[in-house]
Amino acid sequence: MIFATSGRDVGLPDYNTLRRHHGLPRVSEWREINPVLQEAHPEIFSQLKELYEGDIDNIDVYVGGMLETTADGNPGPLFTTIIKEQFERLRESDRFWFENRETS
Repeated sequence: MIFATSGRDVGLPDYNTLRRHHGLPRVSEWREINPVLQEAHPEIFSQLKELYEGDIDNIDVYVGGMLETTADGNPGPLFTTIIKEQFERLRESDRFWFENRETS
């Protein structure tokens, strides 16, 4: 038996809400998520539109973030922003970080 879950089942917001939270513009058209991927594989976006019943504001964070991935395998803007913020938080909370003025 396979159980499917969405990010919202575990408390994550939808894709566009998280984009806005991180200062990124809201995506209003499916092709805006990744124009290069949409051009190369339009069937992916057709299937997503069908699965999400055309509601772009219902996309799960993981699905939208993975769709942003570039052709060379780099994360798109949302995941890049999240990863960068996480590393900054780790650095700022490390009292032994060499740039931390309070330990100099």
